[in-house]
Amino acid sequence: MSNHFDRYKRDFSSIEGFFTEEAQAVWDFLFSEQAIMNVAGDFVEIGVYRGKSAILGSLYLRPDETAVLVDINDPVNAEKIILSLRGPKVAKFVGKSREFPRSQLFRDIYSGFR
Repeated sequence: MSNHFDRYKRDFSSIEGFFTEEAQAVWDFLFSEQAIMNVAGDFVEIGVYRGKSAILGSLYLRPDETAVLVDINDPVNAEKIILSLRGPKVAKFVGKSREFPRSQLFRDIYSGFR
């Protein structure tokens, strides 16, 4: 397990949401392997709710990368937590996820997604 995962479990795993411990471990493995392979790029979370999984993904982002939060409701709480990590930038698309690919935000950062 990574230091990021230890921090997530300690500080953020109690956030309300739909992200099982098994899924958390799989995401930790995926992001840890990406770090080893020097894979870079922005992270997109569609269906943020309270940010339970978006926060874990954001822990692995570099300061020049962006956590893109897509939700029908403004994910302001997740945004605040991610910004408090003092690492990645945050961009939000508030609306239906099917509209996101037609948005200016999507066009602006499309080539930067992992």
